[in-house]
Amino acid sequence: MTMIFRISRPMSMGCSARLAQFGIPLLTATLVTLAVGGVGLPASAWATSCLVPITINDVLTPIIAGSGGLSISENDNTVSTNGTSYSKITKGNGGSLDAVNASVQTGTLTLPLFSPSTFPNTGNTNVSLSSGQSLPAGSYDTVTLSNGGNYTFGTGTYYINALKINSNTTTLTLGAGDYFIRHFDSGQGNNDVTIRTNGVTRLFIGSSLAVHDAFDFNSAGATANLQLYLYAGATAFFHDRGIFNGLIYAPNAASCSDNDTSNNCIFFHDNSTITGAILSGSTVFLHNSNDINFSSAVRSAIGGIAIPGCIQYTPDHYELSLPSVGIACEKSPIKVTACASATAPCIFAFTAVNGSSVRVTTTAGTLGATSLTFDANGSASTTLSYPTATDDTTAKVSLMDVTETVKCCQDESTCSTASSCYEILKTSGFIISSTPGGMATTLPAIKAGCAGHETNTNYYLRAVQNGSTDGTCKAALTGQSNVDFGYQCNNPTTCSLTNAMVLNGDAIAGNENGLTAKATTKTLNFDANGNAQITFNYYADAGQVSLFAKTSSLSGKSNPFVVAPDNFALTDLPPAPLVAGDPFNVTVTAQNACNTVTPNFGKETSAATATLTSSNPLPAQGNAAAISTTLSGFNSGGASTNAIWQEVGTVDLTATTTAYLGSVLNVSGTKANVGGFKPAYFDVAPIVPACGTAFTYSGQAIQSVTVTARERQGKTTGNYGGDWAKAVTLSDTSDSTQHLINNTIAAAAIAGGVATLKPTYTFADKLSAPANIGLRAIDTDGVTSSDHTEATTKIRSGRLVLFSALGSNKTDLNMPLQTQYWSGKSWVINSDDSCTALPSGAFALSGGLAANTNVLSAVTFFGGNANITLSAPNDGKAGSVDVAVNLGSSGNDVSCLNNHGGTGAAMPWLRSRNGDCANSYDRDPWARATFGVYAPETRRIIYVHDAF
Repeated sequence: MTMIFRISRPMSMGCSARLAQFGIPLLTATLVTLAVGGVGLPASAWATSCLVPITINDVLTPIIAGSGGLSISENDNTVSTNGTSYSKITKGNGGSLDAVNASVQTGTLTLPLFSPSTFPNTGNTNVSLSSGQSLPAGSYDTVTLSNGGNYTFGTGTYYINALKINSNTTTLTLGAGDYFIRHFDSGQGNNDVTIRTNGVTRLFIGSSLAVHDAFDFNSAGATANLQLYLYAGATAFFHDRGIFNGLIYAPNAASCSDNDTSNNCIFFHDNSTITGAILSGSTVFLHNSNDINFSSAVRSAIGGIAIPGCIQYTPDHYELSLPSVGIACEKSPIKVTACASATAPCIFAFTAVNGSSVRVTTTAGTLGATSLTFDANGSASTTLSYPTATDDTTAKVSLMDVTETVKCCQDESTCSTASSCYEILKTSGFIISSTPGGMATTLPAIKAGCAGHETNTNYYLRAVQNGSTDGTCKAALTGQSNVDFGYQCNNPTTCSLTNAMVLNGDAIAGNENGLTAKATTKTLNFDANGNAQITFNYYADAGQVSLFAKTSSLSGKSNPFVVAPDNFALTDLPPAPLVAGDPFNVTVTAQNACNTVTPNFGKETSAATATLTSSNPLPAQGNAAAISTTLSGFNSGGASTNAIWQEVGTVDLTATTTAYLGSVLNVSGTKANVGGFKPAYFDVAPIVPACGTAFTYSGQAIQSVTVTARERQGKTTGNYGGDWAKAVTLSDTSDSTQHLINNTIAAAAIAGGVATLKPTYTFADKLSAPANIGLRAIDTDGVTSSDHTEATTKIRSGRLVLFSALGSNKTDLNMPLQTQYWSGKSWVINSDDSCTALPSGAFALSGGLAANTNVLSAVTFFGGNANITLSAPNDGKAGSVDVAVNLGSSGNDVSCLNNHGGTGAAMPWLRSRNGDCANSYDRDPWARATFGVYAPETRRIIYVHDAF
């Protein structure tokens, strides 16, 4: 007689309850009209599923349009389904995009409508905001973001007739909530518009959304955080070189032509990255060189979004589950589950069936009930009894009264499309129960354990056989008996670890799928009813396994149960500091509870993957794109990838796998404070000379030098500043002799990755020819501008020359001045100088008429020339006065005159050798003004012509 061992237990809670237990949000629905914003969704709009579709006929589909409404312009568009490997999309027209084959296909879907079905009323208040301001939830007419900068909308519901962005480089952070915006307009030509999300953000567009180049919609947020819903007739227009990370959903049917911005069209022009899905009942245009990321992590995020206000009237499918093998004298559990999504075994239960009924029938034995009523968890159950069955009797159980797809899930594991499931009945075998004499129980999915981290789950192994007369069960074993235990590796089909499963404190042998040759003998004490207590502790590897037991007369096998890794370890990161924008290695390793590798992870029939994401960036997200990449190809439980973080600071990295092998178990692991990251390099530009665009005098402060910290691809590292920056020093690129002063930027003076300073460059020798100097930046971490942009600026050695003058004592007198520079051979007029200006108080008058005249006004140079004007002597007398120019910063002038004065003009760079009182080039210029004496050319001359 062949005997079997079966482990199965009706679930005490349905899929939805188990998901809630593990923190997975549930999709809930109701069979009455759902009212949102006072508007109900008509019964005709009830959907088969309220989850956003990600497939058509099991084909992965990130873009859906109306019939013939998908237009791919060129062959250089690409699509990714694993986060790293891209394929070109074939140019063409159709209804949807096949993500696997990167081709346009004809399949379309009727998309459920969202609610409210009509765009709600907005307010009549106009608001104009400046950078740094926020806007509370409420009703508005026009909201204007007046200039570039950062804006914040809080959590809640917004009703806005028009949102206008009036400047480039505008960042708007949206709190979690619903935003009803009739017109969303970034203005003609306003680029670098960034939308950031802080939680799930749903934008409902009533008429139009238009953004221009270099847009950034939610690059740093979770894909499911940004959901864009278009009402009938609304259009979404995205221009070039942007990022969109989220869902665009426009279910209303219409048609339009390329660049038609008036009727339900969705456009992406050139060179953009789309992470997520675009689902439309109308037309979708993709122009040139757009990348579509539809990795497993993205699909999971999109497929978990519930359409707002949608009422799911019917489930996606039903699952009928019963054991593949049972014992005739024991009742076999039968379970029916209504599922909201196509995933099988069911993860998202369709709970709206609560209270409704279905029928089940059988070809053999007796059902505990034929009419089953669904509970609040979307499940219904009964039992099958056939105590008089002979060995190997087959019972067929069928699900009736449903029009949706039915899937048979034997042992709540392997599923196939069929309205019936079959069970083979044996006349004896083993049963594992949670109580003595109880019904069979199902071993649930568990996390991989290890010694010292045992779960110590107690069960009872029941040895039973048909009764001799009445067909009821009786004990097949009593007293002390030896039982051989082992396990099979079902998925993967081979075992990577030796003796990975522990039962009653001892390891038991492992076998490849379907084999039972290797077993470990355990001695059990069976009571008079055939019950023996066992303790199942853990399984140290990952995969799907089943437990078997056998004696010389009894044998059996459990349901396949999933064992997920306990955690992920993130290792092999390079030592800090890391460089922003440079790829860095991360190795993700699946581990059990003792942090020992689970080598079978990634060897499954459909190999498991992990998604690596970033979170908690410090000091802020800055200009970095969030890390989101899928790791595949695990070997010995580990896989490596190159990640890129484009900012300064630190970031947390998390590896996750959701619903491992279709179970409710998720696996995760986090590495906190990865980094810190430093800039890749500096750019030193622009340099603004002290005099317009022409030059700066030696010894004069350059008007401004801008230093910008950048990551490897050229983005500004906006987090570089304050506590997250280092002191930066400037040097001359062409001369190792340091001629710069005021050339250090304190970390506290750097903000947003940018700093400016006013260094001063001084020639070692006053008689130095003009030079173009380049400036190099380097911080204390060694980040430098070398081999990157290092602007140059012209330096000239200058002097101020004051010329003596003669003139009438009856009128004001002009004294000429010049600014000059050393050409390398001589002093020449500085014709580029229209910048220098001297205050009237800078001139010191002494001797002679000093008390009778004065400088009438300040002096401004044009083309290197200027005049000072002395007033005519107030007593009308002739005479002279000595004039010196005080170019110092304080005190009296330092000319070669005997008397000194004047208020310093703070231009010491224009001092030179002026007179014979000193050989140094640090003397102020002086000259004499004489009133009442005329220059020879002013005298009257009689011209005589002699005739010969």
